[in-house]
Amino acid sequence: MRWWAAMPDFILTFTREGESLYTQATGQPRLEISPSSNSTFTITQVNASIEFHRNADDRVDSLTLNQGGEQHATRLDIEAWEPTTAELAGFTGRYYSDEIETFYNLTLEQDQLTLHQRRMDDAELSPGEADTFSGGGFTFSFERDRNEQVIGFYLSNVRTRGVRFARQ
Repeated sequence: MRWWAAMPDFILTFTREGESLYTQATGQPRLEISPSSNSTFTITQVNASIEFHRNADDRVDSLTLNQGGEQHATRLDIEAWEPTTAELAGFTGRYYSDEIETFYNLTLEQDQLTLHQRRMDDAELSPGEADTFSGGGFTFSFERDRNEQVIGFYLSNVRTRGVRFARQ
């Protein structure tokens, strides 16, 4: 289940593993959630809660994230993008940003796209929308040329948006 909030590029994704429930916001780590009522969940690792809202047809179509204020979100009825290992390999390589004068390296490790940068810990990247990944506190929106080859990406986080990295 995926939900879009009013903030740019902010999607909440909900998943289940066995009996555990999780939520993950764009560019953030996955966090476990626990039910506190039939429509409210507590995010155990941070001081936050999520309340789901039903419409007149008794369908859950919106939610409110309570974390330092209220953030409203609506349900996205689109399937998550699940790239194959071959598709993930198309994103690997060395990328450089003229703006912040640094390199990022993306590798494929055990079917997982991984970010490497010498001043940061390695981070596994999770797919979002097509050609978009999140991980390490960042969102990566990849750019393709007219031949559908990956030529770069735009990097965003909570403090900055759209820093361009060109494939080397």
